[in-house]
Amino acid sequence: MKKLLISLLAVLLVLAGNAYPVLADKAGNTDDGAVRFLRTVSQKIEGDNDTWMLAHTSKAIQKAARDAYDYDCDAKVCYGWWILRTGSQDMDDLVSIKSAGKGWYTVRRRHNDGQVDIRMRVARSGKSYKITGLINPEHGISIR
Repeated sequence: MKKLLISLLAVLLVLAGNAYPVLADKAGNTDDGAVRFLRTVSQKIEGDNDTWMLAHTSKAIQKAARDAYDYDCDAKVCYGWWILRTGSQDMDDLVSIKSAGKGWYTVRRRHNDGQVDIRMRVARSGKSYKITGLINPEHGISIR
């Protein structure tokens, strides 16, 4: 009975749009805080969120985002945070976040040409999270 209630609750959360599918790693562990963090990152990629993104990414990720920005820039430094999503500008939706173990998560995103799996490594310090690794085949980025 308990399993049925838990399954029903999970289905209701998904239907309500308040949850993404999350799978545990091979050891059965998942960090729900890291998953919530990655959902927030997905929202912060767009817009003027440099201060937040800088506080939640490693120096290597910040350098890759700086190097990716090759347009005119009004600020002293500009960042191409799009390296954390697909290459599509028309449509880019978060589909799922799955633990891949050892701090790595597979973030599946859908765009007009299909789906892309982007791997991100998340480190936690107390209650704070930071992206410390990124493998994004669409942008040719591999930061381990």
